[in-house]
Amino acid sequence: MRSSTPLHHLSKYALLGLVGVCVVLFTGCISDRAGSALAGVMIGQAIAPMIGLSLSVSEFRQATQRWPTNHAEFSAFLKQSGDAVQLREYDQIDFTENSDGSLEVYAVAPDLTNRMTLTAKDTDSK
Repeated sequence: MRSSTPLHHLSKYALLGLVGVCVVLFTGCISDRAGSALAGVMIGQAIAPMIGLSLSVSEFRQATQRWPTNHAEFSAFLKQSGDAVQLREYDQIDFTENSDGSLEVYAVAPDLTNRMTLTAKDTDSK
C-alpha cells in the first residue's frame, strides 16, 4: 500500500532536474561537449543514486512510520511499492538508527559507495 502523493513523485524529478541545471551552469567555462559529458557522469554516477536512495528511504519511513532495518526489508518494500524510479542495484545497504532518531545509511554498489545520514521531519513522528 502506497501513501506517497503525486507531488512527492514529482519532487524526485524536480530535484534531479535542478541538480542537472546547476551542473550545466557551473561547467560553463569549459566546452559544451566536455560540460555535457561531465554533467552526465556526475548526475548518472554520483548524484542521482544518492538522491534516489535517500528519497526511497524517506518513502519507506512515510509509509511505515519507521526507518528500514535491513536491505531485504527495504528491497521488498521497493518491489511492493512499484516505484517508477528504479534504484541502482546495491550489493549491500546497512541501516543504523541513531539515538537522536536519524538514520545512517551505508550503501555499496560496483564503483560506488554512499554514506549519508537522514533525519526525520517533525511531521513524520506525529
